[in-house]
Amino acid sequence: MANSCQHIKMKILQIINYPNKILKKVSEDVSEISKEFINDLKYTMYAHSGLGLSAIQVGNPQRVFVIDNEKLNCEHWCFVNPEVIDFSKEKSLNEEGCLSFPDLFIKVKRSNLIKMRALDINGNEFEIEADGLLAQCLSHEFDHLNGKLLFDLANMFDKKKIKKTFLDM
Repeated sequence: MANSCQHIKMKILQIINYPNKILKKVSEDVSEISKEFINDLKYTMYAHSGLGLSAIQVGNPQRVFVIDNEKLNCEHWCFVNPEVIDFSKEKSLNEEGCLSFPDLFIKVKRSNLIKMRALDINGNEFEIEADGLLAQCLSHEFDHLNGKLLFDLANMFDKKKIKKTFLDM
């Protein structure tokens, strides 16, 4: 009798770093969910100790991202074709990092609350309302899908620091 258990081999994907132009590409809607790719994306995020990772950051311009739902206290970890339904006008300035900007942390202003709709890894639609670090993370990963980077949100001082760190290599 053949073994009906299939071993899932997850792989660590290569993260693309700034200033690679693919990071500015607007991602396209996912028409067919690849559980293998999404699991690889999650595995890559954990391997790099990230709180989130978007498909575009590994060179795949699809509208999908994953988050560390345990650290962020969220029941969802996979967001396919997410859309922001609502967000607060009130914003907070918090430190933020990004796996595509290794070892860089800058202060970024983001909405305090966000409401998002997405599909999970099984194609089931859900809505989520978030605040605090979770809202910050969801906003950050959603920005990636639209080609918006930390650099775009940085103040002039931080932009100079980013250019010096990543362009003078």
